[in-house]
Amino acid sequence: MKILIVSDSTLKDGVCTYVKDFTDVFSINHSVFFYGKNPLININMIVEDMRGEYDICFAHIDPAFRFDFPVIFHIHYTELNRSLVGNFSSRLKEHEESHLTVNCQYQKKRLVEFDVSEKDITVIPNMINELFFKNITVDKKKNSILYMGRLYKNEKIYIPLIKAMKYLPDYTLTLMGASPDNEVLQLINENNIKYIGSLSGEEKLKMINEHEIGIGVGRSMMEMALCGIPTLVYMVGYEGWLTEDNVMKLQYDNYSTRSYPEISEEEKIQKIIEDITHPKYISREKAENIFGLNKNISDWELLFDNVKNKNFT
Repeated sequence: MKILIVSDSTLKDGVCTYVKDFTDVFSINHSVFFYGKNPLININMIVEDMRGEYDICFAHIDPAFRFDFPVIFHIHYTELNRSLVGNFSSRLKEHEESHLTVNCQYQKKRLVEFDVSEKDITVIPNMINELFFKNITVDKKKNSILYMGRLYKNEKIYIPLIKAMKYLPDYTLTLMGASPDNEVLQLINENNIKYIGSLSGEEKLKMINEHEIGIGVGRSMMEMALCGIPTLVYMVGYEGWLTEDNVMKLQYDNYSTRSYPEISEEEKIQKIIEDITHPKYISREKAENIFGLNKNISDWELLFDNVKNKNFT
């Protein structure tokens, strides 16, 4: 099958890791072409040249609906509104061979609330390349905590964690992420907290494996779980440890805990302290079965066939 992958970024920038993994895996058995440079301008210029050349398109941007072959549009927006969804709905009506994918049941529910037909939506969770994110032999730093994620805007995530560290003098916290805001910079002048910026590739893998406890959101959380360290699911709500008991419940909302009742900062600090001193593991094997890229290849292959053959009821 000839697959065209269209994104709003390139394979080399950090925003497009999911699409890069997708491209790498499906290039093994399919003819894959990736297009991700200045898409809003250039795609419209090359549509005519691509007519009839591809069997299906996997896209992250709306202009891909203008192609005359089947399009799978992956909705990766965190929040959906009627205006945005209305654009998808009109495109689906114009382009009957198209289909929507989302990464959790929460997003599907929101689309249905905005009058998108369930038959036009398939849920396939986010995937991580488990061949890269794995346990490696490095020296562990005793009582070490690693937070992975952006350090701006989501202050309800990382500020309680940073404040909790003064009650955990025997632990160290490493903050790995982009663009710390002023409040973060003012709070990390503690001896047991340090900020290291953003890392990628082998440096990132080594950093994860050097720590005993991981705290993250979404993709970062999955990466740490695949490396086999106890991982806290941590966002606006507070679920605690990622375990085999709660992973399916968390999957409903893509592991963000947005659907959990929000608690006060003081309560959150106390829960963080209690959890960090009593870590729980999810096994590497379980994490691989849930988050691994290879786990969902068959789901994507089936979806490709269904969309290409209009096999939806």
